[in-house]
Amino acid sequence: MDFFKKPLKFSKGAVGISLQPDGVSIAHVEQLKNASLSLHYADFFPFQNQVEALDVLKSVVRRYDFPKKECVAILDAGSYQLLQVEPPDIPQKEIPSAVRWQIKDLLNYSVDEAILDVFLVPKESFRNRNRIAFVVAAPKETVLERVGLLQEAKLEISAMDVPEMVLRNVGSRLSEAKEGLAFLYLQKNNGLILLIRESTVYLVRRINFGTHEIFGHERQVDSNVGNDLEVEGLENHHLENLVLEIQRSLDFFESSFNLPSINHLIVAPFEEEYPELLSCFEKNLGINVRIMDTAEIFEGNTLLSTSLQARCLTAMGGALREIVGTA
Repeated sequence: MDFFKKPLKFSKGAVGISLQPDGVSIAHVEQLKNASLSLHYADFFPFQNQVEALDVLKSVVRRYDFPKKECVAILDAGSYQLLQVEPPDIPQKEIPSAVRWQIKDLLNYSVDEAILDVFLVPKESFRNRNRIAFVVAAPKETVLERVGLLQEAKLEISAMDVPEMVLRNVGSRLSEAKEGLAFLYLQKNNGLILLIRESTVYLVRRINFGTHEIFGHERQVDSNVGNDLEVEGLENHHLENLVLEIQRSLDFFESSFNLPSINHLIVAPFEEEYPELLSCFEKNLGINVRIMDTAEIFEGNTLLSTSLQARCLTAMGGALREIVGTA
């Protein structure tokens, strides 16, 4: 393809590479001398299988001279588990070993074959309860397969991460993060709710449905459906469940943490436009609701469509991990 003939150089900054079931998104971010962030590049490349995935990655690497040691790869949601546990009151350095024992019966494979990472919620923020730890567990074989794919494409991976944590890197850069915000990331078939304050994730909820279930069938039946979904009355049970999950998350935060209530819902960009969804949230949640734009975080001339922002958001968050030093 002509697109890949002339090489471009991005020798500074960091790269996020988000592996998704139907493609890969890549974003390159650099922190400028004035500490602002510049998004030099973001794009999504579809593929059908692993063979196509390797060809796509090799072509992209030939086209762009990305930083060789600052690449963060993001696993797709189906390749790992995110578990929530209450770790024992022991020194922090001993918690990973204790957590490994706690989750051994929650995995459908041997814990000895798992790669784990543990994220602790600050103990001092809790109100009359034990602290929470989020545990990412993935089979070694799966992680090594992903790393091998990227290495075969001549990419050096400095870290592996997951959508929940790289989206934290995005949400924590928004103006509402200081007060606290709920961050909704809704894809076609699944989604995430994150409660973030400053740079800490206090709660993660996975949503096992997405915009396809909420809107797909109705929009295929009638392209002029618009507000005929009766979203204000929550006639759509998937939408009702989504609103309930957000409300339950906000209620849990208020009852569990010794912190001010969260009054902001920030919605990540969608691949398609769903203005009625924001209207529904405003009417049923009683908090400030808005959709974000990546231009809020990044300076420069990179203007992305809403659809491309949606596809590349986790890749941007992965690059931010290396730039802002958030692990």
